[in-house]
Amino acid sequence: AEVTISESTTFYASWKANTITITWDLNYTDCPEAETSTYVYNGDEIEMPEDPIRTGYKFNGWYTKANDGTEVTEVGDENKPSADVTYYAQWEKLHTVTFIASGQVYVKQEHKYISGDKLVLPEIDPSAANFACDGYLFEGWSKYTQTKEDANCPELVDDNTSVENDLELHAVWKKASTSGAGTQIFY
Repeated sequence: AEVTISESTTFYASWKANTITITWDLNYTDCPEAETSTYVYNGDEIEMPEDPIRTGYKFNGWYTKANDGTEVTEVGDENKPSADVTYYAQWEKLHTVTFIASGQVYVKQEHKYISGDKLVLPEIDPSAANFACDGYLFEGWSKYTQTKEDANCPELVDDNTSVENDLELHAVWKKASTSGAGTQIFY
């Protein structure tokens, strides 16, 4: 609009700080609704939310993109967004290792391993009800399942075995007497 000034006039600028919204997107299918943080630019302090929890996954941090992007480790004096922004949670799948002995679960290590972790073998309790095989001695654990009749020796895993996905391991048994068949695995 046009203003006509007929005498000396002083004008004063009036500023209003921008209100900025940060959206914290959990970044997976069917996830809960994203949290938001709102602050006045160059005024309010900004707190990052607590690390979220997702069953079967490890939280790897907040990032500027849903995949890849730059990790956001703090939002403070040096790193305050000047416009609305969305940060994305990034996740790494955790793997489960199940140990089977005598046809039943002996130990289940749920959501314990990220890809590349070394396997942690369970302590063996020969007196446990779910760990018995009369006439046989325990040799170790194998990724392969075979029957009693198969006398081939399966490849055993150890604590140098890398876990890359969910894994089911089976007890390997050897006949207690020397006159019988060799090492066998069965479930």
